[in-house]
Amino acid sequence: MLIFDKIGLKFFFQKLRNNHDLNTIRQIFIKEEYNFKKKYNKQIREFYNNILKENKIPIIIDCGSNIGASSNYFNIKFPKSKIIAIEPDTESIKIFKYNVNESNILLYENALSSEVFSYDLDRDGQDWRSTKIKKNIHNNQSQKTITISSILEKYDNLIYKPFLIKIDIEGHEKELFKKNYHWIKEFKIIIIELHDWLFPKDEISNNFFLAISNMKKKILKDGENTIVINKDI
Repeated sequence: MLIFDKIGLKFFFQKLRNNHDLNTIRQIFIKEEYNFKKKYNKQIREFYNNILKENKIPIIIDCGSNIGASSNYFNIKFPKSKIIAIEPDTESIKIFKYNVNESNILLYENALSSEVFSYDLDRDGQDWRSTKIKKNIHNNQSQKTITISSILEKYDNLIYKPFLIKIDIEGHEKELFKKNYHWIKEFKIIIIELHDWLFPKDEISNNFFLAISNMKKKILKDGENTIVINKDI
């Protein structure tokens, strides 16, 4: 699909596999579900610019980057950022590597969790929402999860500053916010798709709302996304 970058005034291609990918492109580049309402857009832009004025690089973490469309979108909006993409699905990773060519975007080919453990991916069909992460306690050589804390530790706080984190991990947010979520308060903007609708009996969102319960914040609902603006920083 040919996409027009309204900010950079240029065209670029995004490779798709199926209608699920087509819907992803529609949500990100047409509906712009990771854009912010006008009332808050100026405030968020000012925070981004203030990080640059501190001579620091804003960090954006794209959890569940899928085929790379969201990482490319954030790079268009915030081009001076370091964007860290996280995607465990091997088929999506192949398309990501075709779609993403910017040097400031780094991909981790791992599942994300609240702790490190060995895991296997169980996927049924072409819909990425069917991908499940299963602990593998019998094989220490299998792929290991990563944590947000371990990623942030790699970036010197004299050079980098957390700015925005987007989380769309198809229900695994319940595990992500089970423990070790102190890092959430370092980000000005949190964008998360909560999947209670996908797993209605599992109380998927409870851990997330507990994690942000002591944060001074503004919560917005925009389409499928919940947007949290952290007022403590």
